[in-house]
Amino acid sequence: MDPYYCIDISYTDESTDLNEFCSCYPNGDWDIVAEDNNSIVYKNNYYDSIHYECDTKTFSFVVNNKIELQMELILEEKEV
Repeated sequence: MDPYYCIDISYTDESTDLNEFCSCYPNGDWDIVAEDNNSIVYKNNYYDSIHYECDTKTFSFVVNNKIELQMELILEEKEV
């Protein structure tokens, strides 16, 4: 399963699979870095990279080495 399955992202070059640009690390962190003048698309916004930090459950969306958007993944227990 792709580590980014929980967010609806795409790549401007639709002929390329995002997995080609995803690096996963032993601690659960991962990042995707766009290449060749392409971008990662999330909610009609374009980003150079996305970084996920497992310890804090935080996604950082980056443009020109600046974090433009940050989201926190919140897991909540629900009674059945």
